[in-house]
Amino acid sequence: MKLSARQAVCLILLAGIAVYANSFWGVFQMDDFLHITLNPNVWNLQNPSAYLLQSCRPLVLFSLSLNYAVSGFNAWSYHLLNLLVHLGAASLLFDLIRRSLLLPVSGPRWKPHATELAFAAALIWTVHPIQAQSVTYIIQRAESMMGFFYLLTLYGLLRSTTAAHSGRWKLLSVIACFLGMATKPVMVTAPLLTLVYDKIFLAGSWKTVWEKRRSYYGLLAGSWFFLGLLLFFGRNEFLANAGYSYDKLTWLEYARTQPEVLLHYLKIIVWPRGLVLDYGWPVAHDWKQILLATLAVGGLLAVTLRWLQKKPVLGFLGLWFFLILAPTSSIIPIADLAFDHRLYLPMAAMVLLLVLTAAAVLQKTPTSLVPHRRIVGWIILLSVVTGFSIMTISRNQLYQNEVLLWQDVLAKRPPTARAYSNLSSGLLRLKRYDEGIAAEKKSLELDPQQQETALMNIGYALLQKQEFKEAEQTYQQLLQVEPDFARGHLNLGDTLIGQGRFSEAVAHYRTCLSLDPRMDTAYVRLGFILQRQQKEAEAMALYQKALQINPRSAEACNNIGTLYYGKNEPQEALRWFQKAASNDPNYTEARNNAKAVSEQLQPK
Repeated sequence: MKLSARQAVCLILLAGIAVYANSFWGVFQMDDFLHITLNPNVWNLQNPSAYLLQSCRPLVLFSLSLNYAVSGFNAWSYHLLNLLVHLGAASLLFDLIRRSLLLPVSGPRWKPHATELAFAAALIWTVHPIQAQSVTYIIQRAESMMGFFYLLTLYGLLRSTTAAHSGRWKLLSVIACFLGMATKPVMVTAPLLTLVYDKIFLAGSWKTVWEKRRSYYGLLAGSWFFLGLLLFFGRNEFLANAGYSYDKLTWLEYARTQPEVLLHYLKIIVWPRGLVLDYGWPVAHDWKQILLATLAVGGLLAVTLRWLQKKPVLGFLGLWFFLILAPTSSIIPIADLAFDHRLYLPMAAMVLLLVLTAAAVLQKTPTSLVPHRRIVGWIILLSVVTGFSIMTISRNQLYQNEVLLWQDVLAKRPPTARAYSNLSSGLLRLKRYDEGIAAEKKSLELDPQQQETALMNIGYALLQKQEFKEAEQTYQQLLQVEPDFARGHLNLGDTLIGQGRFSEAVAHYRTCLSLDPRMDTAYVRLGFILQRQQKEAEAMALYQKALQINPRSAEACNNIGTLYYGKNEPQEALRWFQKAASNDPNYTEARNNAKAVSEQLQPK
């Protein structure tokens, strides 16, 4: 019995759901805090210009806003969307491979087995542990969303050549390309790869491509202009971590390191051991290793170019891998030299190449040695998928605990300041303050230049321990290093409140808001001080301002509840206390307030 396309898709989806079921317990990690929990642009869907006009990834921010509207800082809805995107990409990949293998250019060899080969490649790609970083690490949905739109661009073109309404499929392809550009700049290679795919698989010659689809490619080229606008308006976001003006890394340092990184990528596709969230990959300095790695990668590129001439289908797979990785693995400096999520889409080509190679070996193996080659093939596939699935589930478990995740990084890679700093943050969120301070001090030892983050974490730990004087000294030291750091002024104000020095705290909260008017917590703190001074109307205005910025501010809701309770309006107070508790189920004060008022309102 042969596997049908519908059965194959269902099995792929079921495997993806099974492998990523435990991802829903994953917590926010590293850049999630910067882009979600500390990003006011995400907190309010009523102000789309905040992310449409100031980001080079507006579609990612829009998706995060939708998640925030659904579940606030509860991560389940974020993980649900990440998984749906991954499953959608897996379905597209399966049918793109299947239909491509059925095309005449692929030859008669693979046509009878197109569904099974596409199923094997897409299934392995779906459950591969490398993909955990793009699926379970919430903010890296940028990679999987971009991958989905990239695949949809190619798929729309492919379907347009056989569908009755070819124009609709072409339009879908163009729209997908534009949406991909609004997701991640790596999409820049999509029009080029689509053009080469067309020439090799569909048109057969550049002349036919030009005659049949020049207007289509004109529209695809327009997506480059759209990307240029996004990068222009979101240049502050983009240039902070990438580009030739990025001053922490030269283009030469980046370029000479990438051959070794590419070889690492190829290795972990085949043997995914030692995967970590953050490699902290160092700049290459050993010229012997640089030369050897460059020669190896150069040889692979030469083989790809040769195959494009002699074996275009296989050559396209090599081109797929190198071209999609080109924006992040060439000469454009990026803050991080290596990250697993960059393999999300490039890996698909290598997986398919390995599947085709394994199938070819089995086909050529004499039946006297392997009498049931089809059964052997399914056993091999099942073994690979089972092993990769177990590894992926294990990776997902690490994402459920910040401390375990960063301990995993430190156990597998040379220690870095960032790893210790993130470990410290995780420890502090678990209220392990002394351990957090110790980890942050190790971070400072490794990189004394990173004082801002270290002092923030140490000060926060001291503040939570109610060692207000020591916390104040730490934040004063921080503001000497970075006087315009808004959150530093906010936290210093909190230490002063802890010491009862309210007028001094007000000054720092106002300075914080002058530096960053979107700091909702500063409005809440100012409102709290005014409320103590019995300036209820002014306090209410500040709480409402905080809620305009962050509609789910539990502290603002709770404080509004206390205002209404003070005005002898218990019903309205209860509503706000309940809203605060709903926005943050871990907010004990709001829950206790709601319980007390509810009991008071019960008939006696």
